[in-house]
Amino acid sequence: MHHNSVCSTLEDKVFAYPRFLDLTFDRLFSVLHNLGNPHLKLPPLIHVAGTNGKGSTIAFLYTILKAHGFKVHVFTSPHLVKLNERFVLANQEIDDNYLVDFIQLCEKAASNISLTWFELLTCVAFLSFSQTKADFCLIETGLGGLHDATNIIENPILSLITSISYDHQDILGKTLKEIAFQKAGILKKSSVNLIGQNTPEILDFYQNYMIDNALEGKIFDRDYSFKQIDKGFSFQSNNLEIIIPTLGLRGQHQLANASLAIMASIVLKEKSYDIQQDIIVDAIKNTQWPGRLQQISSLKSDAEIWVDGAHNQGGAQVLLKTLDEWSKECDLHIVLCLSKTKDPVLFLESFKHKNFNLYAYQNPSDDFISSAALINISSKMGIKIKEIQDLDAFLENLNNNLDRNAKIVFTGSLYFVGQIIRMEKSIFR
Repeated sequence: MHHNSVCSTLEDKVFAYPRFLDLTFDRLFSVLHNLGNPHLKLPPLIHVAGTNGKGSTIAFLYTILKAHGFKVHVFTSPHLVKLNERFVLANQEIDDNYLVDFIQLCEKAASNISLTWFELLTCVAFLSFSQTKADFCLIETGLGGLHDATNIIENPILSLITSISYDHQDILGKTLKEIAFQKAGILKKSSVNLIGQNTPEILDFYQNYMIDNALEGKIFDRDYSFKQIDKGFSFQSNNLEIIIPTLGLRGQHQLANASLAIMASIVLKEKSYDIQQDIIVDAIKNTQWPGRLQQISSLKSDAEIWVDGAHNQGGAQVLLKTLDEWSKECDLHIVLCLSKTKDPVLFLESFKHKNFNLYAYQNPSDDFISSAALINISSKMGIKIKEIQDLDAFLENLNNNLDRNAKIVFTGSLYFVGQIIRMEKSIFR
């Protein structure tokens, strides 16, 4: 089957599955039993949860492990352009035929059992990973942690929690502590449990949670930290200091994600894995992760086109730190498109009192908030946003009127960022 037809066939499958069923593992256990319990036959597991920074932290850690010569399986979500991106088998993205085969095997095992699309893909990950030799598995949660499909795994060697902020409050809880509790579901007695940079309130919550549950772990600001220095940034833990001159991923917030990945690497070294400091430094410098503050193109005027997958309050806040810096030197045009599942007020809050050119894109997909609704909400908040109906016309207009210093940033949803990356060849230049 031709690559494009395989991808479109797989993308269409999502519509045949319910988005949400319940918060139990019974259905998943049944399917995995039918598959021979592949989730119990995996290489050493590293499980990652959090509201923001999961993908970037995994990207840093994957690059570190790969640079040391380890073979690594990776399961992440969502994908930007094609479904294959979610599955890395022993350092290689899964190929079309393999992916189709594993999906069909999992669908057959679930023939009389209802699964969500994410639950099915989790089965695909476990089955494919169990049949391919590797040294590690990096697994990203889909939603929360406690009841997430990936949390059916047993005995991870490391469990990591990145930053906590508001997202999916209808399922995870209304307060940050309730959300943090759901994420804490991945922390295990078998693991060294690592907590990334968070507010003091959240760090205190995790410290108490780990004491109450007799969990071993390391917490940001207690066991490790980082700071910016003239030469880049300094990671510190006990008597160890590692100087990182540059990061492969852009944005201030990536210091926290890189530090969590470095801490994980040091714990692996303590577990007798051959991890070397100079290789860590090189890997952090060379890490790539598409859709996270990434320049994808430029206009004929040399104005730069950027994308960023910020899609909730925490994501918007960290993106704004970079935008504020950029705005001192160039003209900014920010194109917003938010999923209907997100809270637009919380996202837009960060854009109050900013001197950016803001636009709401009318996405042809029904999954997104309409441009009219976004403009209406923003106007009530005192934020001025213009509408974009036609991206080609919008970019053509900017092309004729912008100077080379300008930056255009598409943000608000990872799915939207994926759309823009797919369109890149046809609408830019």
